[in-house]
Amino acid sequence: MRLLIITNMWPNAKKPHFGVFVVDRAAAYERQGATVDVVASRRAGKGLVRNVFKYASLAVRVLWRSLMARPDLIEAHYLRPTALIARVAAGALRRPYVLYAHGSDIVDAPSGPTIRAVRAAAEVHTNSQASADRLKAVFGDIRVVVSPPGVDLERFQPGAPERGRIAFVGDLVAHKGADVLLDAVQRLDEARLTVVGDGPERQRLESQASALGISSRVRWLGSVDHPDVADHLRGAWVAAVPSRRDALGQVAVEALACGVPVVVSGVGGLASAPDADSGTVVEPESAAALADALARWLEMSRSERAETAVSARRRAQAFDIDVVAAEALRRFRALIDVAVDRTAGGAMRAARP
Repeated sequence: MRLLIITNMWPNAKKPHFGVFVVDRAAAYERQGATVDVVASRRAGKGLVRNVFKYASLAVRVLWRSLMARPDLIEAHYLRPTALIARVAAGALRRPYVLYAHGSDIVDAPSGPTIRAVRAAAEVHTNSQASADRLKAVFGDIRVVVSPPGVDLERFQPGAPERGRIAFVGDLVAHKGADVLLDAVQRLDEARLTVVGDGPERQRLESQASALGISSRVRWLGSVDHPDVADHLRGAWVAAVPSRRDALGQVAVEALACGVPVVVSGVGGLASAPDADSGTVVEPESAAALADALARWLEMSRSERAETAVSARRRAQAFDIDVVAAEALRRFRALIDVAVDRTAGGAMRAARP
């Protein structure tokens, strides 16, 4: 099977983690035997002119690569504007295309061209049932498949956790809720926090930690290479994902794969990441609720923590990227077969006198 992946989410020098799940998914497809070509936008585009140039360039490269590679199916990540590019390329090749919606691209009032491109897709895949429900509410009767990005269970494995250590991994932006977590840590006398990530909120958050009197208990590691994220997760007793909004919360799944229980906000698909044996779902924006939940996991004995690691790892197996990729490819084969049959039928009808 030959696949062409179109994405405007791909790691670059300024954002080394941006779209890393697309990179991992492409690699998983290849491990399953597919031939994969990727056309990605790596340009930073801010402002109308730069964005127009960025996506015009992406469209030209997609059309050229489509004609050269002749893929059996096109998968496009992010609905705007890659859905439009995928529709044009697939139409030129007379091939099916599948869209992958990541959550923030599902807006309440999409443009007419986006609506038509989404509705014309063979299927729309997305990361959680919450995102699937939003897609149907916005776009109506479309074929939606819940297909999590997946986690590499070889890369993210359990290690030796440090008692009392809480891990936060994510961009330091307002909707990730790191400010709520700092307020929660202030309520936990013995807890220590490791913050992995960087962003525009960092200075304000460091000032908040100082004002709360917890600076000595917070480590700011900044941005790290994605493979190193696993080391910082597996060293934690518990991980916190206090987002104000989140379509899935990939870091929660990665923490579970490392055998680390998680405390997550009850928003979007994030609430579905852990089960009762591997995490706790709390009300977003509530430092008190977050602190109480973290305290329950931090108070576990080492034997209880070891049992929890087994439960967390078991839960993560539902997100095994190779299993997810194999199921996606199975669906792709069915879509390709339907398209081939339809094309053959059309050719036969055209040949009749």
